[in-house]
Amino acid sequence: MEIKVFCIIVTYNGIKWINKCLTSITQIDFPVKTIVIDNGSKDGTQRVIKESFPETELIESAENLGFGKANNIGIEKAISSGANYVFLLNQDAFFIEGSFKSMIDLMESNKSLGILSPIHYAGDEVHLDYKFQGYVKKYFSISFDINKTYAGNEQFYVCNFINAAAWLVSVDMLIKTGLFHPIFPHYSEDMEFVHRIKQHDFEIGFTPLVSIIHDRPQFDPPETLDNQIRYFENSMYMSYLMYKKSRPYIFLFMLLSLIKDCVMLNFKLANRKLVLYPGIVRNLYKY
Repeated sequence: MEIKVFCIIVTYNGIKWINKCLTSITQIDFPVKTIVIDNGSKDGTQRVIKESFPETELIESAENLGFGKANNIGIEKAISSGANYVFLLNQDAFFIEGSFKSMIDLMESNKSLGILSPIHYAGDEVHLDYKFQGYVKKYFSISFDINKTYAGNEQFYVCNFINAAAWLVSVDMLIKTGLFHPIFPHYSEDMEFVHRIKQHDFEIGFTPLVSIIHDRPQFDPPETLDNQIRYFENSMYMSYLMYKKSRPYIFLFMLLSLIKDCVMLNFKLANRKLVLYPGIVRNLYKY
């Protein structure tokens, strides 16, 4: 049986990376069909894709749908086209070495694996991505480097979580578990998704046989007001979906959080939450 793999990439103002990202896909050792969903880029990303990668299917959104909803569009398109696997790749990520076919082989021979990720390096192509290092430190020493000097000789390792910068995902699993939950505007959708696949007895793992570069800042973003609001909103959705908290519990927590902000004289944050609350309530009843 022919195995069909579709690579799904969500772009937003990704002109800095998209050429390197898409070029790296053309150099892997397994045929894939690439679908790009652009979230309304303003920097000409769409033009670069059309001119330099005409074989890539480009779906243009008039608005920024966020990571999860945009990926869902590509995944649904891939499944309707007969995909057995989808490979979700960030716009700022690209292959550097290893056999992509080996990832397919591992998934084919280990049906409990719902998600398989390669090793993630930082943009310097030497050190592990700082987040990825945290996910795999149970298995590898801090000295793990580009020369693959790691402890152990397994072809893949099961872990608790890896962010969705480079996921090979089984379509058989997606049919059973569903896609990314549309309630999340941005971030946290991959955490909820991994939690859900585990409830269906699937596992997430990574393989040292394949490596990518994830060219992003190697530090957590600053605690800006926008980031605090995003974290708060996503935490409400996570509590509702992952931890089965009731709506009255969420609403009570939202009220207590607002009171706390006022007591702490953090009125800017309190005002932003007041603006946000109606949308959270609508989403909690919508989903």
